[in-house]
Amino acid sequence: MTVVPRIALAVLALAAAFAIGRLSAGSGKPPTAGASYNAGYRAGREAAFAGYDGGWAYGVPDEITLQRGGPGITYRIASRKQLSAGRAPAP
Repeated sequence: MTVVPRIALAVLALAAAFAIGRLSAGSGKPPTAGASYNAGYRAGREAAFAGYDGGWAYGVPDEITLQRGGPGITYRIASRKQLSAGRAPAP
């Protein structure tokens, strides 16, 4: 086999490998760092307020007791009491 057919065969093999690699990589774009952060933030927010998804009022103070959260969650709400007028939070 002479040099020209060997070079042509090598170029053809490289082109085929490149095409196969491009096809196997898929066309989907990976999520951006911002999207990953936002998804984690939303998941953490939902986990923190789990069990307390309603009944919050604007401008009305609540006494909240925190406890250790689950895996990957620092805190979770253990109890919540809405404070009435003139009632100070517990020390």
